[in-house]
Amino acid sequence: MRFFKAVLALAAAGVAAANTVDMVSQDNIGREIRFVPQEGSPELPSLRLEGGETVTAEFPKGWIGNWYTVRDGDESDGNGMLGEIRFDGWGGLNYFDVSAIVKPDDVHNVKIIYPKNAQTPISGCQTFPCDNAYNNWDDIQTKSSPEKEFVCLIGDLEAQRRHARDMLTKRWA
Repeated sequence: MRFFKAVLALAAAGVAAANTVDMVSQDNIGREIRFVPQEGSPELPSLRLEGGETVTAEFPKGWIGNWYTVRDGDESDGNGMLGEIRFDGWGGLNYFDVSAIVKPDDVHNVKIIYPKNAQTPISGCQTFPCDNAYNNWDDIQTKSSPEKEFVCLIGDLEAQRRHARDMLTKRWA
């Protein structure tokens, strides 16, 4: 019986989800993902996201900050559209949003963030500007979820997938 309890404890420990965001490229353009921690949160190294690929970013407990992407060939290092997150916040929830405040004309990088399993609520959109992102400093757009795994869609939805999505939307409307 003691062995069985030990195996269950190890299995439960292995199932505990880490704080992660799957960064999903929607187009064929490579990008560098740059993280900007809030004061008191640790620095995170940049990640490389190839076009059409997914890379998972892991965050330490309680991390607060944002990320933006820089497309291959883009000379600027200015913050673009931001993905913002606070892990392990008030009430044990994780808070997130897509922010267009810093650079609202960046319409080719961070697009949407949502919890990986529930897939709602969603922050951001495929076409900016939209009402589901921070567009002004006083917008009330922060979403929350108890989930610790998120997805961030990055880049322009390819024309073929956009067309298929539009056709499905019209079909079920």
